[in-house]
Amino acid sequence: MPIKQCRKIMHLTHNRKSDYLGRYFTSEIIGQLLIDSMQNVSPSLVLDLGSGDGALTVAASKQWSDAIFMTVDIDLNARAKSLESMFGGRITHTIANALSHDLPNKINISLASADAAICNPPYIRPKWHNDFKYILEEAGLEDVIYSKKDISAEMLFIAQNLRLLKSGGLLGLILPDGIISGDKHLELRRKLLECHAVESVIQLPRRVFRRTDAKTHILVLRKDGQPGEKVTLQCVDENNDFCQPIKIKTSSAVERLDYSYHSAKVKNNNGVRVGDIVSLLVRGNISSSERRLKSHPVFHTSDMHSKQYKVPHEFFIKNEQLKNNEVVACPGDILISRVGRNLTEKICMVENGNVVISDCIILIRVAVEYRDGLFAFLISEEGKNYLNALSHGVGARFLTQKAILNLIF
Repeated sequence: MPIKQCRKIMHLTHNRKSDYLGRYFTSEIIGQLLIDSMQNVSPSLVLDLGSGDGALTVAASKQWSDAIFMTVDIDLNARAKSLESMFGGRITHTIANALSHDLPNKINISLASADAAICNPPYIRPKWHNDFKYILEEAGLEDVIYSKKDISAEMLFIAQNLRLLKSGGLLGLILPDGIISGDKHLELRRKLLECHAVESVIQLPRRVFRRTDAKTHILVLRKDGQPGEKVTLQCVDENNDFCQPIKIKTSSAVERLDYSYHSAKVKNNNGVRVGDIVSLLVRGNISSSERRLKSHPVFHTSDMHSKQYKVPHEFFIKNEQLKNNEVVACPGDILISRVGRNLTEKICMVENGNVVISDCIILIRVAVEYRDGLFAFLISEEGKNYLNALSHGVGARFLTQKAILNLIF
């Protein structure tokens, strides 16, 4: 992939914040990086659904000078419509709902007719509409959600683009971390990896979009392409340089597609997996509001502080205070914040006594011979980076118990 134009990804934080439609607008440089990632395609017709201010189309029009572009946005004031007059008839803009099942008729094209599609979907959870069912079915994605509550705009934009792309057509997307690595979207990743050729996955640095530190990724796939045995992952780091690419098996890519997770896993692949040594992994069951009503102290994330590696004595309780329905940490247990912007700074060990924990804390209990090694790893810079790679979420990140079970130290 030619990356000379994007070797330094500058001015990443100067984009506007999300608007009322959930859109985070794409900077020119990120748009160019996406287009540069789309190789071996000379399109005649390119789609940009949810085009917003048209940054992706502008970048693509420079790369594919002979192509015709169709932009679609529901916003009457979307600036993409101004591109029609700027590009001498090469761009046609339609004001329409990009997630309408009837979209092909509205933009006057047939299903499976576009050579390429570019898309930065909005980060919203739309109210279920019957159109969505047919869009998912015609894209071959009808079985990737468990319920209507799981539907996201990103998933629907992927499906709509696949409907409109011809076989062999190339789709370039900017996607949130949930699609790339979240447990809820595992079946979506499986379907994309098994039915199409994923040609590029690039993890972007946090704060690419202003006022959110969510991890985002570029994903490029070829519709109906032959899946490979391995997938290449790339990353633009916090210093705006490309990291060394890594290749992972497609089976591992189904689990997660994010570079940070797999690079940490590769680095520690000769270590010990927590799931193989754990005797207890559980989160507390007392909410932050319930803890205030308790007659005994309940240890919560607000009681955990950076570099405070031991539970304060005031949270130890007597045996007669213990209740059967509460999660109690014992001496030697490791406690880690499950949620929070700085969860990697909230790790401690119970030195002695019993401690009741809230539902924002995960308890890890391992055999004594592994305890000190695991704890030392978790509070190290390497361990914190690994936990950051494992965590999900926008703003307040969270760790799942499954992610901790798969941690290798």
